[in-house]
Amino acid sequence: MFKPLRLGVVVFLAILSGCQTKQNINEAWEQVKTDAQQAYQDSKEWFNEVYADAFSEDDKKEIRKEGKTVLETNVDGEGKEWTSEQTGATVTMTPLNTRVEQKTYDLIFAENVQFPKDIQFLGALYTVTQNTNVRTSPKTTGRVTAWLREGDVFRAVGAVQDEEWILVERYGVIIGYVNKSLVVTTDENNADIGAAEGKTVTQKISGNTTCRTLEVEVVSKEGAREKKNANVCFRPDGEWGF
Repeated sequence: MFKPLRLGVVVFLAILSGCQTKQNINEAWEQVKTDAQQAYQDSKEWFNEVYADAFSEDDKKEIRKEGKTVLETNVDGEGKEWTSEQTGATVTMTPLNTRVEQKTYDLIFAENVQFPKDIQFLGALYTVTQNTNVRTSPKTTGRVTAWLREGDVFRAVGAVQDEEWILVERYGVIIGYVNKSLVVTTDENNADIGAAEGKTVTQKISGNTTCRTLEVEVVSKEGAREKKNANVCFRPDGEWGF
């Protein structure tokens, strides 16, 4: 079974574009939220084009939730059908061609945090199993930039050095690295790590991530059919993006 954590098919963060752009962390977070709203609108327009007038606005909200579930849990070729009680139209969503691709994303780092190499994007939530340091580089000699307490929850943007070190993200900003031996994956969505203070740096980072083709077929009550595909990839912010 395909089980990435905490995913979403239509709501995904569009992280700031640019290369090595310095900005205040609060400003960076506000820009992340603004870009996320635009990204949501863009993806919503794609789905509206597929659904056309076959579904009501309430239907479309439910369909987007179903799409999230499909991408989270269904194996390739396993479709999920949903029928509108209002219009009688039916939508079937089927994930296809799950694969690993190399993607480049604009990530926001707290200043002085080392940019990763050979990263595997994760986008998962992790819980800290014992008090530990967050470091500016993926090694035990890296400067301590923050501390995590046992039970803290954070989003892991990715893993480096044979997945032994995890990048810690808070409010859209990567604040450093923790050793993988001190954290475990979780379904809890209560990340409570305080953001770092100071400037941020936006950098293009390339790495491997999971991509899927989502096939969407709509059948109206009268039997008219329309089918479209969207290629979506699992982003380091824990969402699916076009």
